[in-house]
Amino acid sequence: MMEQKEETELEERINNVEAKFVHTTAADPGAAAAAAAAFSGTQQEMSGDYVIPLIPGRTYKDTVFNYLFRHKKEALSLFNAINGTHLTDPEELRIVTLDTGIYLSYKNDVAFMIGDELNLYEQQSTEDPNMPLRGLFYFAAEYQRIIRDRQLNIYGTKLLQLPTPRFVILCNAEDMKEEKQILRLSDSFSGKNASLECTAEVLNINAGHNQDLLNGCRTLSEYAALIGYVRSYQKLGFVLTTAITLAVERCIKENILRDFLISDKEKVIGMIFDEYDEKEQRKLDKRDAFEEGEEIGKKEGKKEAKIEALLEFLSALDSVPDDLQKAIKQETDLGQLQNWLTMACHSRSIAEFREKAKL
Repeated sequence: MMEQKEETELEERINNVEAKFVHTTAADPGAAAAAAAAFSGTQQEMSGDYVIPLIPGRTYKDTVFNYLFRHKKEALSLFNAINGTHLTDPEELRIVTLDTGIYLSYKNDVAFMIGDELNLYEQQSTEDPNMPLRGLFYFAAEYQRIIRDRQLNIYGTKLLQLPTPRFVILCNAEDMKEEKQILRLSDSFSGKNASLECTAEVLNINAGHNQDLLNGCRTLSEYAALIGYVRSYQKLGFVLTTAITLAVERCIKENILRDFLISDKEKVIGMIFDEYDEKEQRKLDKRDAFEEGEEIGKKEGKKEAKIEALLEFLSALDSVPDDLQKAIKQETDLGQLQNWLTMACHSRSIAEFREKAKL
């Protein structure tokens, strides 16, 4: 009875904080950072079951997508939704996902054999025109494994029979408007008449798109809802750790991936945090990739952008002391500013950030 009472009180406090934040920012958009900072203090008073402290530098090799669909039953449900089939025996699948992601520090793909088809499903939160190239690398590695395991002779006179490849990208990039895209490796080649091809089918899984697909796979639909809530809280001004925690708690209340989230709450929050951190790093890497002639003219602008982003992160934690603002604004090393920005993402207070940054 006591546990139920505490859970009810906690839920009421979460709802009150959410409502107060939305009301404040609706009346004054400029108050978002201040409300987020106030909420940071409220976090400390809440149950430890609610605010999940992230361990700085901790890395989760899975993404939530991979963690959900690496099980045969869920992978079969996704296969049926994508292909319009009605297979019922999960044992028809053989999971063959590689141990590491293709050129990423985490796994966001699920691969499996079913019949004579080799399926690679990958989730992406940004549009990437180079997915066919990554698919080529994956399939080449998998075919090498098949040839080795089956002891096939690629130098013989008999034509080898290989599984048919199928590459599907489930994309929830915020700026994707199309229901579906077909990406081709040949678009990367500078010349015509290429002798090599690999295609990737990109399906939009954002709300309002490919509804038949989402209706056909409840786990995929609920995964999309979870990520959508994280984005919504970020747009309200919450720092990433708070946005993720609120999204997870809301999904539990709304019976969205409830059992999964309750059983592995800390790990799920850590995986989402790492995935977003990786995505932000890639964005910054792309922004820094100026051609030599443009880099000199834009270096100052990049520095200012990093300083602005860093101060914005810190102001959501608490008011930034004048001496700290001065030290940050005087820094000219882009690498150091990027290091500080990463530290700020992993800090829960100004004091913690100052200790890490030695400022």
